[in-house]
Amino acid sequence: MATTATAYTTTVKEWSALYKDIGPLAVPGYEGSGLCHTCEGLDGEKRQELEVIECVASAQRPTICRKGTETWIYVPAPTSTSEAMAVCSSHAVAPFAGIFIFAFPQRAPPATIHIPGRTITYTMGGHRPSTITATVTATVTTVSGQDWTAFVTRSCVRPTTFDFTETVTKTIIFTVPPFVVPWT
Repeated sequence: MATTATAYTTTVKEWSALYKDIGPLAVPGYEGSGLCHTCEGLDGEKRQELEVIECVASAQRPTICRKGTETWIYVPAPTSTSEAMAVCSSHAVAPFAGIFIFAFPQRAPPATIHIPGRTITYTMGGHRPSTITATVTATVTTVSGQDWTAFVTRSCVRPTTFDFTETVTKTIIFTVPPFVVPWT
């Protein structure tokens, strides 16, 4: 007759860095010390080098701790721009002098973004450092259109009637949702 047993393993991991080496990835919501010279990669990616102590405990074995280094890398989200255009027209009466702002809600069409492939090489330290190369494959993604508002401003020094047709352009920036490359 077969029996089953449940075994639990607990992993505790502690990351640390000197203040001068803290970049924008180390602490959520903190932009870093501003002193780190290795916190940005050659292709604009954000990097954070950390000293790590990792301890693994289980009922079957004694606790084993290892010390080493980790490098976290954040690859910026690709963006694409598109020129949106709206033809806005209105006929309105201004009952008094002043500045009048007309708002015309718009919706930009979806955008196709080409994400280039790239190869990233990083080193994981410890007592036996190793160099690892990871490849991010090129891909194409489509992001949904964005809402935007075209504004037309008119002013008058006395009551009047507005009758206009105006073309409004705006640059829309589409961003692929950010991703953090998982390094192990």
